[in-house]
This record gives sequence, C-alpha cells and structure tokens, in this order.
Amino acid sequence: MVEIFIVKLLKQLDPQVFNELILSIPKERQDRIRLFSNYKDAQRSLVADIIIRNIIYKKLNIAWEKILIETNDTGKPLLKNNKDFHFNLSHSGKFIVCAINDSPIGIDIEKIRPVDMDVAKNFFSQQEYNDLLKKTKEEKLSYFYGLWTSKESYIKAGGKDLSDDYFTKQYNIDPDYKLSVCSKNKNLPVIKSICNSRLTIS
Repeated sequence: MVEIFIVKLLKQLDPQVFNELILSIPKERQDRIRLFSNYKDAQRSLVADIIIRNIIYKKLNIAWEKILIETNDTGKPLLKNNKDFHFNLSHSGKFIVCAINDSPIGIDIEKIRPVDMDVAKNFFSQQEYNDLLKKTKEEKLSYFYGLWTSKESYIKAGGKDLSDDYFTKQYNIDPDYKLSVCSKNKNLPVIKSICNSRLTIS
C-alpha cells in the first residue's frame, strides 16, 4: 500500500541542533550533507534522511543503527537487503515529502518559480509543448510544473517508456507547489494531513 508523508518546515534549525541531529545518521551521509554550500539545502537533506530512517524504524522494526541505505546505478536510494520496501524522497522550499510502497514508487515536489519555457522543448513531447504554448500566461507555470513533477516521479519510480504500467497522481498541498506521485498501484491515497515541523526554511 502506498503511503505519503509530508513535512512542512516551520523554523530554521539552530546550527547546534543541526550538528546534534547529523550525528544520528551514518558518517558517509554526514559527510555528503556537510558538503552543501547552502545551509538550507543541507537542512532539507538532513531532515529527509531522518524522516525515512524513522519510517523504516517504525514500519519494519529495524534498529536505527542497523538501517543501511544504499543507492543503485541511477542514484536512487534503496534499503539494503530488503527488496519489498520501496521509498522515494523529494524536497523543495518548505516541504519534504516521502512515499513508500511494496513496489517501485516515485515522488517529486517543486516550488513554482519563474522558468524559461524553452526548457520544455528538451523535456516535453511536441504535443505537450504545443499544449503549453496554448496556455495563458497565468496557466503556463502551473501546467509546466504539473507536467514536470509527473515526469520526474515517473522516472524516479523506474519508468523508462510509455509501455510501462505506472499511474501518476498530482496533489494540491499548497498553491505555490506542485507534487506528483507515481506508482504501479493505481489506488494512490488521499492526503489527510501535513506534519508541521519546528523548522523553517524561507
């Protein structure tokens, strides 16, 4: 069953708290997070890591120190030695999102910002690009990011071509964001609530 977890960051992490929290994850992840030049990006990455480890701990009853997360050839994170637990993470702006399932799953969230629509020429089909051009100025950004997150979630789920049997659903959690989830399970859930953390990233 697909489950979606959404955390909205409400307050920026004090550097001391950040340093305490980062010690709770493996040294390899600590080193990668500390490489971020942008403190906000480092916070989002750290919180995302803690979220999925907490989910694994609660769902699978695996001791925190025994949770081993690795990446495959495409860079997708996987729970080592457990082929039946699939998860995916994404974060943008104030939101960190996670989806879990017993089969491949993908999730993507993007904050809606101004974008050069020429980018769509390289990533959208000709029909999609034509549809984009027909939109009003106000509609274009919403359409662009809706399609973008749908494609990203599809790729992150493992989809490679149109013959793959995947289902995508968009969620309206905030007017300034687009969120899409992709799964082989067509019964994608309704989001009931959003967890507000004490962190804020403006």
